[in-house]
Amino acid sequence: MNPQGQLSTHTLVILKKLSALGITLVFATGRHPRDAQRIAQALEQRPHIVGLNGSLTLCQQSDAILCEHVIAQDIIADIMRFIAPYHIHLSAFDSHGWKLYEVNEMANDYVKLSGFSYLQIAPSDIFSLKINKLLLWSTNDIAPLEQRLQQQFGQYLACYRTFAQQLEIGPRGISKASAVAALLAEKGIDFQRQAIAFGDGHNDTEMLRQAGLGIVMDNAPCELKMQLGTLPVAQSNADDGVAQMLQHIFKI
Repeated sequence: MNPQGQLSTHTLVILKKLSALGITLVFATGRHPRDAQRIAQALEQRPHIVGLNGSLTLCQQSDAILCEHVIAQDIIADIMRFIAPYHIHLSAFDSHGWKLYEVNEMANDYVKLSGFSYLQIAPSDIFSLKINKLLLWSTNDIAPLEQRLQQQFGQYLACYRTFAQQLEIGPRGISKASAVAALLAEKGIDFQRQAIAFGDGHNDTEMLRQAGLGIVMDNAPCELKMQLGTLPVAQSNADDGVAQMLQHIFKI
């Protein structure tokens, strides 16, 4: 997606050409699948959507849940107690959508950008949800909190710092890589040999490492590009880097 959170006209043209050639397209995202669906609907052939960093996969045709992973409720309670002194905004995502109990600037800005809205709930309601992902947001750098959460809960959770002030939390062992690999395996496609993956965030790390060909976007954080320094780099999402690289690979 471009910096505006959309598929550019050029990218749409290239993806439609690949789909017509029989190439399987998968959108793997930290977003809720129903949020990503609104972006992907511009494609004539609907792509598979792996959402919430691999915790929720929807059927390409029926939108039924193909695979779902949730965070244990006792861990949710422990996390809420742990972050209470930090004045952190918390959003929860389940199979139905986006839930929060404190509306703030970050949430409203995202709604304006994406058109994907939240449901405001009472704090106690969070314990009745089957949560696929938690999102923590701070007005300050969230890296120190990330380190403390990793130390305290690393054996139970997967944590991804998607922006300097934002941290995404999901079940341990679940990632875009694991979910995409499982989805493709059902179609007879070997993720580690036959798949091409593009990514620009820390939640893409394992997917880029494990794919047959992982390609880092130039707009990715410097830390990620250094970490994956042996992988090729495409131009930024502002310059249609995905489309240009796919044109080069498939000669279209």
